[in-house]
Formats: sequence, C-alpha cells, structure tokens
Amino acid sequence: MAKFKTKAFKKWLDTLAKTIVKERDNWTCQFKDCGKVVSGYQCHAHHIKTCKYNYLRWDLINLITLCSHHHTTMFHESIEGGVWF
Repeated sequence: MAKFKTKAFKKWLDTLAKTIVKERDNWTCQFKDCGKVVSGYQCHAHHIKTCKYNYLRWDLINLITLCSHHHTTMFHESIEGGVWF
C-alpha cells in the first residue's frame, strides 16, 4: 500500500471520507434506536474499529454517522462487538 506523506493529502482524504459517510447515512445517527437527523458540529463520522492503521482510516465500511451525544458516549465505552443496527 502506498504511503501517504503529506498532511494536506491526509486531511483532504479525511474530509472526503467523512462527507461520503454522512451522505450515505442521510445525515442520521446510526446508533441503535437513535435515528436523529444531525448536521454541522452535531454530526460526527465515527470509526467502528480503530483507525491507527491507514487501511482502516478511510475504509467507508468502518465509518458510521453519529450524533454528538452518541459519539461522546463512544469515547467512554468499548464498541467492538457492540450492536449498532
């Protein structure tokens, strides 16, 4: 896999992936039983599995849209193996 060397390119890919995921999910929180339509600063793209490796960082299957409340909650809980849908 090619190494991504510039910060600007990584930031561009981050923004692109986040936008695609939010559009795919219709700007709706994917947390089980939430379904809140969110926009702006309340709309977060969340990595289901850690993105410390580049191959998961931009994997759209590994990203979901969350409202700010559920994204904050996920920072305090382990979601690996959790029920999302």
